[in-house]
Amino acid sequence: MWHRWLTYLKEGPSYAGLEICEHQGELRSYLLELRRKNDTLHIVKETILDGLEGIPGHIGKKVPLFLSINTSKVLVKQTTGEGSDNPEPIVDRAFPNLDLRNFYYEVARTPGGPIVAISKRDHVDELIAKLNNIDVFPTHTALGITGIQSIAGYLDNGTVGLSNLELSLTDGRIEGIRPLSQTVPKTYRVNGLLVPGHMLTAFSCVTAQLGKRDIASNLDDANRIARKGLADRRIFNFTLRAALLFFLGLLLLNFAVFEHYFTGVASLRTALERNDSQIRELEQLLLSVDQKQQRVERYSSSSSSRASYYMDQLAMDMPLTVLMGSMDYRPLERPVSDAKHILLTKDLILVTGSSNDPEAFSQWVIALEKLPWTLSVEATDYDYVSKTTSDFSLKIMIDEQWTEK
Repeated sequence: MWHRWLTYLKEGPSYAGLEICEHQGELRSYLLELRRKNDTLHIVKETILDGLEGIPGHIGKKVPLFLSINTSKVLVKQTTGEGSDNPEPIVDRAFPNLDLRNFYYEVARTPGGPIVAISKRDHVDELIAKLNNIDVFPTHTALGITGIQSIAGYLDNGTVGLSNLELSLTDGRIEGIRPLSQTVPKTYRVNGLLVPGHMLTAFSCVTAQLGKRDIASNLDDANRIARKGLADRRIFNFTLRAALLFFLGLLLLNFAVFEHYFTGVASLRTALERNDSQIRELEQLLLSVDQKQQRVERYSSSSSSRASYYMDQLAMDMPLTVLMGSMDYRPLERPVSDAKHILLTKDLILVTGSSNDPEAFSQWVIALEKLPWTLSVEATDYDYVSKTTSDFSLKIMIDEQWTEK
């Protein structure tokens, strides 16, 4: 499981096979994109391009690209005998007297005999440089059709036409390789997958590497570096994206926590401000109540003192025939109401009572008018209750500014 995940991380689910060959003296590219799903390959896209320039638009930079160089400058030959495990004697047997310092070679061991492909280093390096210049970086580079053995066992017996070569197959054995005289479009079934004949070489490039076929080559070091470069790029991109996602998630979490506490602090601040406002209002109300209470106390004290004084003065000269019923000092101007202020009538005393001697009552009223603190005395009511008794009401206007000397 770990190995599969690591392979997926290094390579991804998609692969591309690219064969570069020649058609009427001009380079032609056969590009095949595959996707692996549940250990099964599926063809995603087939593309035929003249030249190399259009390749970048048909393949992603992170998709492993398996390249097969199969131009006229690549020689392919099948030889007999296995010889030693060292591939160089096999190459020398197929192409005698080669200076391998100037040539790249590949040797694919097959049941019908080794298939050897060679090409000058300058030619291969030039093609790879051209691809690199257009931002195309092959993960693996092969020569000729050395990967075809990976699918030969799935093809029917007979002749198989590739892009520029023709094979003779018998029970999965390659028994002949010759130039293709005439291109005839044909589709072949490879383990249940339909693949056009001109795409078989590109297809076999992918399957040979995924199946780890026994192919010896002096391109191994360059291919190893290319594979490592792709793996490093994919791991770097994956790690970078993972790090970005992690920090983005961390920032979002931090923002969410900050927003939560910020909202809480804002709510508390609003509540505190509201409480402060209510406290200030309460303090103002308490101050107002205290001030009013002090005024009431002063007024009550003053009123009580003055009321006692006025009552004493009224009673001092009151004849025995007069019976006082009530004395209202500073009476209300209007009935008490919750919606209205309490208003008192200043400079006024209302006195009620009864008298059984009109003459004595009149003398008492005259005496009240002569008091220094009275301004006027008015009998507002004088009704006979019986032959000998009358009820009276007096309205006494007083001088509040008067003080006893």
